[in-house]
Amino acid sequence: IMLTSAMMLATGYLCISFFARITEIPKHILFPAVLVLCFYGCYAINNSMFDILVMLLVGGLGYLMRCRKIPAAPFVIAFILGPILEDNLRRSLLMSGDSYAIFLRSPICWFFIALFFLSLFYIYRQRRAALHG
Repeated sequence: IMLTSAMMLATGYLCISFFARITEIPKHILFPAVLVLCFYGCYAINNSMFDILVMLLVGGLGYLMRCRKIPAAPFVIAFILGPILEDNLRRSLLMSGDSYAIFLRSPICWFFIALFFLSLFYIYRQRRAALHG
């Protein structure tokens, strides 16, 4: 690990001027090149046109989110943490015999429930204050 870190440092130090020049490439050249590489990389993973279709749909969703000024960070966090949440919810329900009461048994659960409602109240209060000046 130490050797890898040293090599990365040396490579970064020697190539920094080259990497800085990438920002000088005109956007009308850089964007199509990146798009072609995206298509190529997406197709190369499974040799499937379906992967390209998914890439285009997610790109369109991202464009619509940008037009509507919806932040991408919560979407990405939910996309990453969603399957983990689903697996752990399923595991908890199996342990409790399909009873949701398992989420009300311990004080830590009550703490997070209260924190959830406090954050909802805080968001509501902020938006209400912004509307009424």
